[in-house]
Amino acid sequence: MLGEDIKYRKLKTLEIYRTAEFECKLGWFEILYDLGQKITSYCNHHSLSLPLVIRIKEKFGVLRVQLRIDADKTHSDLMRKWIKMAETDSSVVCEQCGESGILVMDGGRWHTACKNHRSPDSMLAVDFLAKQKEVRERREQNGNV
Repeated sequence: MLGEDIKYRKLKTLEIYRTAEFECKLGWFEILYDLGQKITSYCNHHSLSLPLVIRIKEKFGVLRVQLRIDADKTHSDLMRKWIKMAETDSSVVCEQCGESGILVMDGGRWHTACKNHRSPDSMLAVDFLAKQKEVRERREQNGNV
């Protein structure tokens, strides 16, 4: 789609993402763009080399950003904190469109979706986990571990 192509091209304008492969949908574009800008500005300001992007993907319904950071602990810890914040932020943003979303289990797959991109059969993550716990406890009570 044209909109996605434009977003991918905009991400690629950031040096940190020039060689990156994106294995996620672009509802998280703003999160990724902001993270890339923040890390790039920080590295430029402190005369650090940019981290190497290993992988950007969706896993268990949230964004995962894997970078190889060649900086001392103080700098790398701060960048990892920003990465973790971006990953956490993705858990409430629809991976399809970028609107407000929630983590759901849908057809055996975790993903973060808004009302429009959630199927009627999807189950909220909190409900799914509660049901799993209930089944596990019932099995334990019956001696079927």
